[in-house]
Amino acid sequence: MRCNGLGKKFSRDLKSSLKYAVADIAKDLVSPKRSKSRLTEKLRKDEFWALKEISFELRRGECLGLLGRNGAGKSTLLRILSGILKQDYGSFEVNGSIGGIIALGAGFNPVLTGRENLKVYAAIKGISQQVLKQKEEEIIEFSEIGNFIDSPFRTYSSGMQVRLAFSAAAILHVPDVLLVDEVLAVGDIEFIGKCFNLIEDIKSRCSVILVSHSMANIRRFCNRACLLSEGKILEEDKSVEKIISTYVKSLNTYMLKSKDIFLEADGEELNTDQYVHPGIRCTNIIFTKIDRSQFAEVIIKRSGGENVVAFYTDVINRLPVIRLVKSERQKVSIDLKELPSGNYFFSISHLDASLKYVKRLPEVCHFSIVNDFESFSPTVKHSRNST
Repeated sequence: MRCNGLGKKFSRDLKSSLKYAVADIAKDLVSPKRSKSRLTEKLRKDEFWALKEISFELRRGECLGLLGRNGAGKSTLLRILSGILKQDYGSFEVNGSIGGIIALGAGFNPVLTGRENLKVYAAIKGISQQVLKQKEEEIIEFSEIGNFIDSPFRTYSSGMQVRLAFSAAAILHVPDVLLVDEVLAVGDIEFIGKCFNLIEDIKSRCSVILVSHSMANIRRFCNRACLLSEGKILEEDKSVEKIISTYVKSLNTYMLKSKDIFLEADGEELNTDQYVHPGIRCTNIIFTKIDRSQFAEVIIKRSGGENVVAFYTDVINRLPVIRLVKSERQKVSIDLKELPSGNYFFSISHLDASLKYVKRLPEVCHFSIVNDFESFSPTVKHSRNST
């Protein structure tokens, strides 16, 4: 697969978007061979670039991980490659078929049974009913639907619906290029493991483009990675860890600029990837710009993504949380003394008064511990608030 200078622009205003669409269709009818590489063209009112000059190559057996903040253009790129959207400029070539596990359950009729929906899904994908018959039992067994396969789709739980949709998309037809967009976390823990194994098997037979905010998933499946920002490729490399590091540092840089949160040791602010040694007596998380957040879920994770320590000042509805107070600057004491040597980061979620999530910061305040022991058990620690 090869992408050559893909570009896509959108309009922020619906009325303008419709007007521009009609104008562009008219231009295509008059000049069907007009240039598709004029990214320097001036944007019209209310327009912006969702993608700009996206170019890369992908070979069979490779898995490309797409990283970037929300709005970076990851899903837009996958929708163009899957044929859902049409690019404004540039082109892409695929040596074989292309398919996606993107919008699971899209097109499944709630009135039809699961088995009937599989027949419709196969017809839409251009797959013969004979092929479906050969793989139908495998899909039903993998999805763990059982006898419910002949019940109306609307009677399924949300987990059952997603399981059947994932199984159909992943088993019925493996394309030469597979697009996967944030769909690995489906069902219970056992089913997620099955999905991981299936994706691993598929990866060996085709090219895969994986969009995920999970660093663990990117590390597990990808042998290449690409960082997108504001519709452009910032960096691409075969070293997945290098791209993850760049992405994490960009998140930290954003957080440090906004000063929403930072880590402090013995009264001095720690920079990204700074070492914490045993001689440090006092470490604090500093919260600023609390806005409407009243609680915070503060978890230290070790590189690889596993939870290590959850800090709390209160346990509300069995959820350990830090109670925030309305002030310009709030310190929360964080005990790092029992952590073994290793690389760590914080996952912090802000919650409102009803414990609904306001925003989530999945990887911030990276730091390293240097001491003389390696093993430990996960724990929950009580913290102190001070303003």
